[in-house]
Amino acid sequence: MKILNLSLIIFLVSIPFAYSQLTLVKDINTGNEQSFAYRISVVCNGNAYFVANDGVSGHEVWKSDGTTSGTSLCKNIFPGNETCNPQAFGTDNKLVYFLANDSLHGNELWKTDGTVSGTQLVIDSKPGVANSKIYVPFNEYETFAFINEKNYFLQNDGLYETDGSSNGTKLLYSIPVSYDLEKHNNLIYFVGRVSFYDSIYVFNPTTNKIQAIKYNFRSPGSLVSTPIGLLVSDNDKLYNINSTLNTVTDITPVESISSYSLKNAASFHKGFYYFVATNRNDKSKPYLFRTNGLTGGTQVYANISLDNFSSYGYFKSEGDYLFFFYNSASSMPTELWRTDGTVSGLVKLDSYNSSSLNSISPAKNVVGHLRKIYYFGQKDDEISLYESDGTQVGTKPIALIDDGFASRQLTTGLMKLKNLLLFSAAVKSNKSIGEELWSFALPIDTKNNDLNEQIISFSPNPVHDKVKIEINSDIRCNYSIMNLCGVELVKDTELNNSRIISFEKFVPGIYFISLNLNGTLKCIKIIKE
Repeated sequence: MKILNLSLIIFLVSIPFAYSQLTLVKDINTGNEQSFAYRISVVCNGNAYFVANDGVSGHEVWKSDGTTSGTSLCKNIFPGNETCNPQAFGTDNKLVYFLANDSLHGNELWKTDGTVSGTQLVIDSKPGVANSKIYVPFNEYETFAFINEKNYFLQNDGLYETDGSSNGTKLLYSIPVSYDLEKHNNLIYFVGRVSFYDSIYVFNPTTNKIQAIKYNFRSPGSLVSTPIGLLVSDNDKLYNINSTLNTVTDITPVESISSYSLKNAASFHKGFYYFVATNRNDKSKPYLFRTNGLTGGTQVYANISLDNFSSYGYFKSEGDYLFFFYNSASSMPTELWRTDGTVSGLVKLDSYNSSSLNSISPAKNVVGHLRKIYYFGQKDDEISLYESDGTQVGTKPIALIDDGFASRQLTTGLMKLKNLLLFSAAVKSNKSIGEELWSFALPIDTKNNDLNEQIISFSPNPVHDKVKIEINSDIRCNYSIMNLCGVELVKDTELNNSRIISFEKFVPGIYFISLNLNGTLKCIKIIKE
């Protein structure tokens, strides 16, 4: 009886705990109307930026710091209750860039600092109501690339740069039919088509020079930056581009591969880049491949036939595991798997209703935090927020969203903001308010913060004068600077609020920055030009 009572107590305590972490951020469209917050896709200066409808201004750009008072409309760009159709969000860590239509200029480049006065049209590149032809990749991957205080993007006529001003936004190089922008080792790569032939171009923002490094591609796949190189596929081959020499090296697979999905269904994990491809002789069945970036280093990782490619992928590397979802067939459940990089370490963790998981876009709803992943899943009629630590026991629902499925229960994925998950949903406990912006409190590890997770960006490198470190934390951080001989040039200095470290007084050479975040150290090599 004592054991039963203890179990009951644990059960009763566990339920309120899950709900206590689930919080309504703001009822944006008051009453039982829906705000349909979506495209929660970029974080800048402690705020997440997204699209929502307050019932008065239409679908416009909003910001939130995770609190009710800190959630507000940036600006009603399209007058009245019409939508400005905001899309393709990107940031330079000071401003957020996006495409929008204010009814006078068509879809053009805009910027915002989160204030009404700071939300402005950058440039009307196609005068009047005509739309600019900014290239927006599938699922809005890498619309902008930020290097040396400037953002780079593609229009259909070539490569552009912007510093956020109209005069500072200009066409750098005219190359018809430009697409697939990718930043790799502080260089800009993209594909351009001239006279029906595709070539890969590389632009160096430091020298302001551009060159074609591969001509006459038949149909190049997505460029993707990985720690083992810049990968691209074409003509049944996988290529690795050397960023220093601007050369292309064939990566010979163990079998001929017909097509690649290198970006939306792929991830890097423990020295290998995992991706989905079809066998040249059987294009109907995608398989899971991996490569180490070396000739002969591409292989089928495991004999899992992925019959339903459209609902496959959604990789996330977190801690010791690479997590991914897939359907073995269109009528089968969506399954969550993980691997530790070994064949024996490939384990099925759970399964969910196929239609529900697809409808809430798992590609955007998998978030990693402190060696666990967080995602939405549905079993029968019950939609919940789940977590997984890579074990079957540790894969479980942690907060109920709704126990009655409707067509628009979830319109967005998850966005991590500091120690919060942000998402849009109609939650059972507050169903009368409709679909609104919610948050879920993540655990905080104050002693052993993972710096690889905390550091978002570190640029530029090589550096001329200043290095900016973007840290996904409000925790104070100290740093030291050492030369190549290990001599401390700057000792245990608190990182300022702007997160900028000056290298102006140092001579050209190799240096090391040691970051100390709550006792956890990380050393980063810096090249001073």
